Amino acid sequence: MSETATAAEAGDAIEAHDNAGPLWLKSRARRIALTALVVVAAILVSGVAWVHNYNPLGQSFLQGVNGEFSSHVASANGTEAHYTFSDLPGQPSEQVWSEPSGKFSVEVETEISNNDSHAVSIDQISKPNFGYKVSDYRVSFFRNTNSGSEAGAAFHPFTLAGHTERMVVADYSQWCVTSATAGTISLGMSSLPVTYSFFGFAHTDYVPVMPFGFQTRQAC
Repeated sequence: MSETATAAEAGDAIEAHDNAGPLWLKSRARRIALTALVVVAAILVSGVAWVHNYNPLGQSFLQGVNGEFSSHVASANGTEAHYTFSDLPGQPSEQVWSEPSGKFSVEVETEISNNDSHAVSIDQISKPNFGYKVSDYRVSFFRNTNSGSEAGAAFHPFTLAGHTERMVVADYSQWCVTSATAGTISLGMSSLPVTYSFFGFAHTDYVPVMPFGFQTRQAC
């Protein structure tokens, strides 16, 4: 074998050895990169799922500020109806109103509270499914007053910061309902459908209100 051939073979061997190293390193780098991508993807999926399911809204009407949870019922001329405290299903000693005759107004105060540390946008408060005829439904921000309606400025979307709350008032009109047995108790609305959004994800949750009811009349 000639010296030229021997030198060529030695050069080929060195080149093959040099090429083997980078290929092995590239293969390992690909595995590391793929593992990192899988980990990042898992973190992103988990984060999106957390954001999508985030719901900090309070689910207890007992979290009120200074006990400001109540309902008000008034006849068409503005005279407040009579009420007593009576046991409702699952709720002892709650307000029960004697229904005025004809068309009358109902005003319900409640609180939207953020029980977590992240702010959310309160976008809308919709009309509940009453199960009976109502009209003139509207939602307002609460105003503190010693007399008259506590409905203040009309509702508009707002940001509810973490660990804060804001009171709202829902008011509407309904009609007297007769019953063969005077004093039969029918339940009022139990919750408000509140639409909130967090990082672009919107959800509707039902925020409870203080239970109340009506004593029906034999004649309206």
